[in-house]
Amino acid sequence: MNVKYLINNKVIFDPDERSLRMVTAQDVKISLHIPASRCLLQLVESQGELLTQEFLFNNIWGAQGASVSSNTLYQNIGIVRKSLKSAGIDENIVQTLSRKGVIFTGDVSLFNANIGEPALINNPIEIPIIPENRPSAFESEFSAGSDETGHNEAGDVASDEPINSPQEESEILHHQKIALSPVSIKRSYSNWTALAAVIFFMLGLGVYILRFNSVYFFADYHPMGKVDGCELLSSYYDEATAKKAFSEILKNQNISCEKNASWAYLTINRLPEGSSLLICDKSIKDSLSRCKSYISLEADNEIH
Repeated sequence: MNVKYLINNKVIFDPDERSLRMVTAQDVKISLHIPASRCLLQLVESQGELLTQEFLFNNIWGAQGASVSSNTLYQNIGIVRKSLKSAGIDENIVQTLSRKGVIFTGDVSLFNANIGEPALINNPIEIPIIPENRPSAFESEFSAGSDETGHNEAGDVASDEPINSPQEESEILHHQKIALSPVSIKRSYSNWTALAAVIFFMLGLGVYILRFNSVYFFADYHPMGKVDGCELLSSYYDEATAKKAFSEILKNQNISCEKNASWAYLTINRLPEGSSLLICDKSIKDSLSRCKSYISLEADNEIH
């Protein structure tokens, strides 16, 4: 049985699909990497409980016998926070407690697909999330090189992630855990939440039309020739870099150019979120061309 969780009555978390969806806009899917999805699942299932660094290591990577660095854990916690925020949860419900661990303070219930779950469209918009390549407050607090004063041997680490005061930590630790129940789904939402969802959807549609449907946007793209079955054009001039980034996006998104698509437009670092790919069955100059867009936020695709 595919178990889904409803977080703060706003976001549906599907561990099997490794995704987050807004309740009010389920055609927008935020994809999670496998470790980030496992991390969120541990937090949700242990809602209201303090999870130590060792516990997270063992339950996210331990079963596979993998040995990862502390930075990997911190990056995946960052991915979880950003994904929840992108899905519409502005509250900081993944709390870091100084030298103790992480606690999930959001409201959780089981999402019952039989109670009014809207049907999904065939090709949902996918928005992967990338971690920032910097240590977090959680990392600096748990660093093995920290001395008794809390300073890291490699130097102090600046961070904008919230660190709770002792009084706040006490309140969080006494947060009452809400029991999961399939019939505890609350379907009432305030007017501002619905309005925010509409604005979010319309802004996304406007950005899509302005950035991807304009022929002039691709006028100065560099032709790279035939790559993996597609005529590739790239915003980045270097052929080797463009082809590598293009092949990685095809692999990560499971895309094939041989399936009724012949033109690919790769945008590297023009979008603030990362790189994007537009695949069309005809040239973008053809008014009858049909295209699909993909966004990649992988750090490896970042060009300086």
